[in-house]
Amino acid sequence: MTVLDAIPEAAYHSDLDTLSVSGMKVLLRNPARFAYERTHKRPATDVMDIGSVVHEMLLHGADGRIRVCDAYDWRKPAVRAQRDEWRSEGLIAIHRGQLREAARIRQGAMSDPYVADVLSAGKPEQSMYWTDPQTGVPLRGRVDWLRDDAIVDVKTTAAGGTDTTALERTAASMDWPMQAAQYSDGHEVITGQRLPFIFLVIEREPPYLARALQPSAADLEAGRERVQKALEAYVHYETHGYPAGITGIEPLPVAPWYGR
Repeated sequence: MTVLDAIPEAAYHSDLDTLSVSGMKVLLRNPARFAYERTHKRPATDVMDIGSVVHEMLLHGADGRIRVCDAYDWRKPAVRAQRDEWRSEGLIAIHRGQLREAARIRQGAMSDPYVADVLSAGKPEQSMYWTDPQTGVPLRGRVDWLRDDAIVDVKTTAAGGTDTTALERTAASMDWPMQAAQYSDGHEVITGQRLPFIFLVIEREPPYLARALQPSAADLEAGRERVQKALEAYVHYETHGYPAGITGIEPLPVAPWYGR
């Protein structure tokens, strides 16, 4: 059980011997998809790649996967071919226009005094490895920014993404409390120290609004329950195998508001 400083991003994500909270989220939604995505990466998108570059600029990381195409858009076939080739190799591909956009986001975010203060002390991209005390499942977690007094996770979002109603939907659908609970618990198992978990949510468009958010005790407990449910499912499927196809006719899931 340890916290490591220099694990490359690609090596961290390609680890098949430990379970991450991102994997847990997929497992709870669809075990067959989880089994597939363990060995097949999701296709990269422009939003994902720009988000990765913004992270590196904000956190002073050392992600060696970033490649910049000598162009200001993807219109030329040769430029798109270069992008696709890099992405097929697991690299992050952006063009010069997107690099400038990422730099503006970083500058806008750091103009907020709180963001600048939070990221003024600490270490970026810390990889935690520990074993779940109850199930014995080996776990991992990658902390964006680890301070002596807090665990910080940086999220970038579209314009309006820091509005309260938007955050309510995003935090629930993306299982943010689950991540916060898992990382806080993991850090405590490793170090004996429980730290508060802070989300820094930054909009990718001017004026680059940002909010610092901390899950409530009730939401953390709900997230912790989802972690436990995922661990139990993981142990079950690792023992009995993952579903590979249709096993029978099931009830159609329909949203509760249908027909009202």
